[in-house]
Parts: sequence; structure tokens; C-alpha cells
Amino acid sequence: MDSFEIGDRVQWAHAIFQPEKQDVEGNATRKNNMGRIALLEDDRDTAELMRVILGDEHHLAWFSTARDFLEAFKTDAFDLILLDISLPDASGLELYASIRDRSKTLPVIIISGHAELDAIQEAKRRGVSDYITKPVVDLDALCETVRCNLR
Repeated sequence: MDSFEIGDRVQWAHAIFQPEKQDVEGNATRKNNMGRIALLEDDRDTAELMRVILGDEHHLAWFSTARDFLEAFKTDAFDLILLDISLPDASGLELYASIRDRSKTLPVIIISGHAELDAIQEAKRRGVSDYITKPVVDLDALCETVRCNLR
């Protein structure tokens, strides 16, 4: 999928998932943050799409490299991790092992392209909470997957 198609999806997501909300006095409001999510995704367009869809209900911290995430993970607490299986500086499966060394219960959802089905199966064998395939086409399913794993 090229950037133009993802860009269109981001614009659509802005319109559908972030309509302006108003309080009783007519002032614009946002929903309370429900969870702190670390998004490890090297593709800027995919990260932006996730931010648009999830950012209204959750605090989303985006990391494009494993190194940046691991540095933040030393001091930051997250309620959920969305982990791309293919990062430029590390394998998502290797990074998953590092996350598990620190926390056995933190939900981790793998993000993977359709061509990476073997990696998804290996991740599930290792105990990941769930997975999402790219390109993300079912935006409601993405939201529901995140909600279920934050419970």
C-alpha cells in the first residue's frame, strides 16, 4: 500500500474517529485518557493512522526504533505495547523477549504485514497478547483489540 492510500485513510479516520465533542456549555472537549500505549512502528503513515484512531482515548507514545523505546521503557510505564514485528534496528520477536524480561503481564500486540505470517505464529507461540495485520483496514477491529487488551 502506498502513502497516498494511507494518507486518505488518515484523513477519513480524522473525520470518523475524532468528531468534535462538546460539553454541556458547548465547549470542545476530549475523552479522558484510558491507557498509556507505546507504539513501536517505523512507518510514519501507519503511526499517524494509529495516533488518529487511538489518540483520542489513549495517550500514545510513538517510537520508530527499538533503541528509543528501550531507553524510555527504563523509566516510563505503559499499559499496552503495540509492537511492529519488523523494526529497522531490531526484530520485534527479540524486543518482545526484552519486554517479557521486565514484565510478564504487560499486554503486547504484534503489528505485522500479511507476508509475515510465520513471524505472527512464532509470536503467538511465545505468548503475545494479540496481533494486528498491516495495512490496517478494519479500524473498528483495531480499537476493539486495544480495548480488550487494556482490560
